[in-house]
Amino acid sequence: MQVFMELFSRSTTPSQSHTLEGSTGGGAGGETGSKMQKGRKGWASILGLCGHSPFTLRWLETHLERTQSVAVRIILLVLFFLDVSGRNFGQVVFCNNPITGLIVFIGMLISSPILGLAGILSSTISIIFALATNHPREGLTCGGAGFNAILFGVVMKAIVLNSEEKIEDVEAVTWITICVGAAFTVILTNGLGSLLGSASPPVPCLSLPFNLTAVVATLTLTFINELPGHEGHQGDRNLNESAALLNHTSVDIESYDDIDYSLLLQGSLLGMGQVAAINDITCSALIIVGMLIFSPLLTLTAFLGSLFSTFVAAHLSSSLLEFAYNGLMGYNGVLTACAVMFFLVPCTTSILINLVAVLATLLVQIAFGWAFNDISLPYFSLPFVVVCLSVLGVRGPPRPAVLTFPEHHIAQWKESAVTLSAPMASLSLVSLSQQSAHSSTLTDSRWRRTPSL
Repeated sequence: MQVFMELFSRSTTPSQSHTLEGSTGGGAGGETGSKMQKGRKGWASILGLCGHSPFTLRWLETHLERTQSVAVRIILLVLFFLDVSGRNFGQVVFCNNPITGLIVFIGMLISSPILGLAGILSSTISIIFALATNHPREGLTCGGAGFNAILFGVVMKAIVLNSEEKIEDVEAVTWITICVGAAFTVILTNGLGSLLGSASPPVPCLSLPFNLTAVVATLTLTFINELPGHEGHQGDRNLNESAALLNHTSVDIESYDDIDYSLLLQGSLLGMGQVAAINDITCSALIIVGMLIFSPLLTLTAFLGSLFSTFVAAHLSSSLLEFAYNGLMGYNGVLTACAVMFFLVPCTTSILINLVAVLATLLVQIAFGWAFNDISLPYFSLPFVVVCLSVLGVRGPPRPAVLTFPEHHIAQWKESAVTLSAPMASLSLVSLSQQSAHSSTLTDSRWRRTPSL
């Protein structure tokens, strides 16, 4: 209880991201003025649930400060746990929003209840471990500490679910691996966030903790022959191909010579779900709905990233058609497009950078698929991480002073008297992070996304 209460100690400098409520104005009086104020506050509360959803955390903080009842405090702490869990799931697709996360979680449950269980278990472990290790407060409350754990849990379980062999002992080993790996991703997120945050300009660690942990776990379990289906007979199977669990939308390709553009469009949609290693059209559609609540601009960018990658891959080689039809050539493009859109202010410069970055991610993915095939090792979302760690370190394009959501970043940039350059943004972020009691890690809400796979 004391740990949770300390977590909610109010900062002396309110974050700019928590100031979205509209001004009540002062001209109208009497009953009309009261109705206008009530209407504006009600609309502000609704808007407060969109974007980075400042309303929920602010509401929890306010009521925790005011209430003296132990029973009420326990209820509020449960609500805090649910809020953070939702943000963990939302951060899988770069969305710091508990409602988005809930919709993503529902999509996982619809695709496979066991995957939903693996995701919520990993999220719970990450929250508990983050609290136990004094993880930076902002990194925990924005979901930055837990999304890597969710990715690890879901992907590891997906690989086992789709394996050709069913061994009871493997189930126990897999669940133990998920628990240990989920906790380890929290440590990596904190450490890599601090390390990369010291760069100029600072760079988020994205899903690097998940990828490192997943590679080590896969190789280790393969070595001790506990992970079925990794005895070298998998051929061209990469992570998402072997983890396209319950392949509800699989397609039979009669000819590699003719491209079916309707299937390519379907594959572009499936790429949204493949971010979480789920090949299910319903889950993909729900992810899009959830992302729209957070940011329509980010949602559009994500889908265009998948569409561009899928169509280009299909025209590069007929051998990539099957992967394109199942969304496997689009998910890394989704992540790259989201990362550039989120961490750079949307403008002409960042759009050009985004286009080149998505293309580079596709080429890196093809290269990794060929290279990793020889050792039967999934490349997970390493193509996205490799490209974005380089792209997000470039100097020149404007960066948001406070990370919230793309539409708000544009508004901040336009209202700023001086256009933020990369070095200026870097100094601004460093100075902000130094005000925090936890020093400067890129896992806080100002420089979050230590997402997405």
